[in-house]
Amino acid sequence: MSVNDFRCANAVQASGVLPGNGSAVRRRLQSATDVQRALLPPSSYSGGLVEAAAMTQPRWAVGGDFYDYVDTGRDFRIVLGDACGKGTAAALQAAVVQGVLATEPDAEAGPAQVMARLNQALCRRMIPARFVTLFYGILTPDRRLRYCNAGLCRPLLLNRHAVHRLATGGPPLGLWDGPRFEEASLTLHPGDLLAACSDGILEAAGGNGDVTEEFGERRVLEVVWRNRERSTSEIVQSLVTAVQEFTSGVPVYDDMTAVVVRYRA
Repeated sequence: MSVNDFRCANAVQASGVLPGNGSAVRRRLQSATDVQRALLPPSSYSGGLVEAAAMTQPRWAVGGDFYDYVDTGRDFRIVLGDACGKGTAAALQAAVVQGVLATEPDAEAGPAQVMARLNQALCRRMIPARFVTLFYGILTPDRRLRYCNAGLCRPLLLNRHAVHRLATGGPPLGLWDGPRFEEASLTLHPGDLLAACSDGILEAAGGNGDVTEEFGERRVLEVVWRNRERSTSEIVQSLVTAVQEFTSGVPVYDDMTAVVVRYRA
């Protein structure tokens, strides 16, 4: 499938009109959607170290949100990213990041090093006014979470005693060359939950006539905590349902993505 298919998907979704041969355009729309979905891992995962689930819902046929998780055999790696904008341009930017991550050669690289390499790769391409916010975390059998957050909405780490907001990191990726990225390390306990969302969920506007109220971090925390004993797939679905009920009657204007991981080791 060519870049033109992505452009077609973007134009049609923006206008709401199927020009010319409508069935051909629909096929292109579906093709663009299928390609982007194929770049994502399955929506649920279960292994010895973690249980994980995710969802993503683009505003148009394709979007700039993406997630990934990888069991390397020595650790479990989680990514949630949000490319600036919506539609074709955001989807292509997201695909660049996914491609760089897939070819990351150094298994010893920590989250901050990975972020620095991603930032360098994006800056080399010099795409004006484009950036990516991204969270990168590594969970290990020795009960550690190492992470770096490049401007994404703060993921939440919940245990029985506290809620940690994972903000350590640096600026969004691709803004300028050579920024400093930091990483943090936290101790994990069996049953701890990591919940990460893109801004499309947190900034979803409320229904019932009050479009100035956003879904917000507080509601994300409430949903995850209330359903903490359920599977990660059920927690993600509960979050989707809560957002749908909150936005009832109000159009959604951004991509929405969520990842929930339960630590087992």
